Amino acid sequence: MVSTYETIKNQARKIIHHYHSMELADWQSRPRTMSEYELWIDLLHLFKSQAIEASRLNDLTQSQQLVQDYFEDTTSSPPSPPTLDKLVRKVCDLVPSIYQALLNNKPLESIEELLQVAEPTPKQGTEPASEKVLSELMDAYLSENQLKGWKMRTIKQYEHSLFIALHHLGDGPVSSLNRTQGRELRATLVRLAKGKTQADITAKGLMACLTDNDAHRISVTTANNHMNRLREFFRWCESMGFIERNPLPDDNLPAPKSAKIAKRDPITDHEAKQIFSHRLFVEQRGVKTKQIQHASHFWLPLIAAYSGMRLGEISQLQVSNIRQISGINCFVVERSTDDQYIKTPNAVRAIPIHNELLRIGFLDFVDYIRSKGGKRLFNNIKLIQGNYSNKPSEWFIKNFRDALCPLPKNPVPKSL
Repeated sequence: MVSTYETIKNQARKIIHHYHSMELADWQSRPRTMSEYELWIDLLHLFKSQAIEASRLNDLTQSQQLVQDYFEDTTSSPPSPPTLDKLVRKVCDLVPSIYQALLNNKPLESIEELLQVAEPTPKQGTEPASEKVLSELMDAYLSENQLKGWKMRTIKQYEHSLFIALHHLGDGPVSSLNRTQGRELRATLVRLAKGKTQADITAKGLMACLTDNDAHRISVTTANNHMNRLREFFRWCESMGFIERNPLPDDNLPAPKSAKIAKRDPITDHEAKQIFSHRLFVEQRGVKTKQIQHASHFWLPLIAAYSGMRLGEISQLQVSNIRQISGINCFVVERSTDDQYIKTPNAVRAIPIHNELLRIGFLDFVDYIRSKGGKRLFNNIKLIQGNYSNKPSEWFIKNFRDALCPLPKNPVPKSL
């Protein structure tokens, strides 16, 4: 007798084969120019990146459409709703393999090897009756994802979410978890107080780190980010055979309606003039002392304003990331060292350095760092949990947005 797991897995593979065949047939339907081919390759990389992100965030929009289209195209009957939900989830995990197959120019019959890679095979001895405890599986999950090359920042985020879950659920057998506990964990996440660390939870207990005061709680978005990471962990437990069913509900916490239309207003010319008329930029004097304490205080806001780069991208710049391309001085955003990261594959780019930055001596600053044997432009900015931007952002907000009252709340580094 074929198990439900095997049935869902086989059905998901048929859907992936079907979609891959359609994509390939569409591309081969007529002769293509080289420019069309290059654009297609770029789109495949983009779609693969988006599909991987959708799988991690439990965004089932695309996979639901693929499953629905498959049953309509093949005029076959879909399974019952509970099985259909699991099928959609399985398809969501396999969608990136379609784009990888197309990128590798794999024919339909060769996609199977990609599906084998994308589909974790339950190991022997990991039946749902397994008595493995939660902490053991959390450690195994994080170790496995480190081997997959996850950024340290992502690992730390998952580690924090798993830490919260462990303190709520207790370190018992994972197979004993049920939907009631999952619902209770979901309700607890949104009551977490802002700024509570693992050290706080360890010292005071999780209950002491909860609050019913809306102003002091983490946002619904943050709570749902915890939910998505934990749901991903329990999906891994399910695929490995440690549990029969994900204990977490499929639905995220409802966000207030105002959050859907909430947006950050762009920084105005008047606000920018208030910031850049500060003595730090006009007289090149420190915020609290005569000397500028760190070069990053002066250069980061200016580079952000004149390039549109993310603060994390600027903070991690190496001397080697400043170079000429076709005679034009550029910032080159790339991952050239293990300590650098990029937000998406499409974030790799070259940005011409604005003439105003050249006029006030940015290249002279770069040459000075190079002459001293330095590699990073802003060595004072440390990598904290895989993130360079937290401390510079805090410094900017404290010394500009909050200090230059009555400056509105929207001027933050990202606004530039």
